Amino acid sequence: MTAADITTLALVSKDDSSDSSESSFAFDELDLAQKHTRNKKLKQQDQVKSFFDRISTIKSLHDKNTRDWLASLHAEMTEGIIPLFKDSAGTVEDYQLIPTWSFLPVDKTIKGADTTFCHLSIAPNAKLQLPPFMMPLGRLFINARNDNKFDASCPTRRSRVTRWTGYEVFLGDDLSLWMVLDNYIDSDGIPWYPVSCSLTRVFNSFDIARLLPSLCKLEHATFKEALTSVKETRWTGKVQLEEVAWKEVDKYFTQSA
Repeated sequence: MTAADITTLALVSKDDSSDSSESSFAFDELDLAQKHTRNKKLKQQDQVKSFFDRISTIKSLHDKNTRDWLASLHAEMTEGIIPLFKDSAGTVEDYQLIPTWSFLPVDKTIKGADTTFCHLSIAPNAKLQLPPFMMPLGRLFINARNDNKFDASCPTRRSRVTRWTGYEVFLGDDLSLWMVLDNYIDSDGIPWYPVSCSLTRVFNSFDIARLLPSLCKLEHATFKEALTSVKETRWTGKVQLEEVAWKEVDKYFTQSA
């Protein structure tokens, strides 16, 4: 997969997708985050506090201003890192969300496509039921012990390092959060991919799972809650990303309000 293959669906408008410098930056940061900050310190930042304050009041996505704000998080969150939960066992892993658009290839394109929402489809006989509309939020990273190693995974010596898990995070129209494995990365050039972490290691591999049931409770979500959610909803198989018409999205949120 090359930079030319990256699809900028959802979190940026199609007009903005021509910004080659931003696309190049995002592609170069597939492995390591730009910063390697622990969750405890991230939670002290004013921008993060404001984010958690606002999402705690969100009860639905019927309000267009709310949808537009969430879709622009990659631009709004200039610090770029949202602290999630921590697994205190073993090596102690801090889970983090770095807002960005989706890098997954679009399997189905249509005219008049919405630039905020998409549809994720899985095998027709799968027991897992997905929300009809999904919004890409970003990528799931972990900050974990690195023991000052200098290797292909970390080109600089650090006691801890923040790396991408290989999963993207999507927001369902019901406010649920989903993690989707990016199976399209050329892993030959990325020996660490996908990175092993406590949230996925116990289940071997899976392609999609509900990370957490509600965005509005994200600030106080725990690793145990996430692990339970993943255990109950994980599914292995091809996940397809499809464009949806903006008229269909508008009608859905208008009628369900």
